[in-house]
Amino acid sequence: MDFTQIIAPLRENKRDAVAIHRLIKEAVGAKVVDILFYDEKENIFFDKVSKITIHASFLDESSLLGYILTEKRAYFTTNILGEKRYNFAIDNPFKIEMKNQIIIPILRNKTIKGIIRFSQLPIGFSYEDYRHLAVVLPIFEEIFFDTIHSIYDTVPQKVERVKIFNIVNQMRRLFETLLENITDPEVEKLIAAGEENIETILTYLNPNTTNVANIKKELQQLNQQKNRLCLNVLIADDVRINVQILNAILSEEESVDKIFFAYDGIEAIKVIENAYNNNHRIGIFFLDHHMPGLTGTQIAEKLKGKHYFEDKISIVSITNDPEAIAKKNYLYDYHISKPFKKEKVKEIIHKIKIDHFSVEEEKKKVC
Repeated sequence: MDFTQIIAPLRENKRDAVAIHRLIKEAVGAKVVDILFYDEKENIFFDKVSKITIHASFLDESSLLGYILTEKRAYFTTNILGEKRYNFAIDNPFKIEMKNQIIIPILRNKTIKGIIRFSQLPIGFSYEDYRHLAVVLPIFEEIFFDTIHSIYDTVPQKVERVKIFNIVNQMRRLFETLLENITDPEVEKLIAAGEENIETILTYLNPNTTNVANIKKELQQLNQQKNRLCLNVLIADDVRINVQILNAILSEEESVDKIFFAYDGIEAIKVIENAYNNNHRIGIFFLDHHMPGLTGTQIAEKLKGKHYFEDKISIVSITNDPEAIAKKNYLYDYHISKPFKKEKVKEIIHKIKIDHFSVEEEKKKVC
């Protein structure tokens, strides 16, 4: 493959993360491209587009990515499932069917500045093609070296969010039109399922999220005066968009006060302990299974014996891997599948309030 054709476009767009992703994917043909900048202050690798974050403390030789960082050299594997260092949560964050992968660490004076990772390369992509990628390494270095990259610069622009929101909203109207004109009950079920997923996307993209949050804050202050029940919630999932979607849904719940986030197992433990120490005890814990650091089951086992579970913390499994929790099902109180559906999440919150909080407890537990 001739990769020289993308050098000029990359140089012109080297500060535009979305354009860089698009150009590289088109040139290489990989289904997934991760451009992981390193935030030295936070000790985190992050992708500005996909919002993947990986704590550097987890990158040891137990994962292929960690091994590459240790060796400080590029690597190409045509059979990633055969790699003894393959770590599902780190080397395959999108949880897709994985066959091959290229990892290129970007170095300056032997110090890691970032990583470019190509996954799901096209059929026929050869070792010779991999070697030809060296021609664009200088422009890759420019992308990482020219500016200081911080994870806090990854918030999407409101204009872009509104644009996408409007497009998806048009899709919803198309679904509604289809449902009005369809007569086949099986097709109707499929369209209805698609419409539910569209609602989930709209909830996440809603450009009025900030306004909703401000209104919610004012309502919480009123609720505090009225001595009404408010729950603190923790969402733990290594896939950031899952956290954002669930947060958008929960932000509309009056009974939910503070929402905490964790993107790996160890961070989840720390968030719960810090919340408890600051008198913000977690009432509901939405817990994914496949996360770096600790799995969901390991976290649930660790926390069930802790003193702060005396406050009836409800654990909601949000993994789509039923086998992962089948043997330890007693650790989980509820389960919801992905993609999240607004009505299902609201149903879970309602059940938790009924099942775990009596009238007397409601009087004690205020915002």
